[in-house]
Amino acid sequence: MKCEEKVYSDYRLYLCGRKAKFEADGKHYCGIHNPNKKRTKYQIECEKNRLRDKAKSKMRQECIYLVEDMADLNMSEQAVKIMTDYSDELQQIK
Repeated sequence: MKCEEKVYSDYRLYLCGRKAKFEADGKHYCGIHNPNKKRTKYQIECEKNRLRDKAKSKMRQECIYLVEDMADLNMSEQAVKIMTDYSDELQQIK
């Protein structure tokens, strides 16, 4: 059995042709084109991005609250320091 995934190369479509290792939806696939593996990688990447964005959002909101509180207390120097620290932490999350 050979992989039935259509691959685009040299301005044309052709079948992969590698030895099939998996079967999904009635078609045979090699290890590279296994649709279950593709889905899993995509889900992991989406989850990682979601968690990173959630952490950034939480840090941003906490920073806004702190700056607002300090602005009420006329502590502008400390507010600037907190914003600088926040910026440094965002760079580390990437």
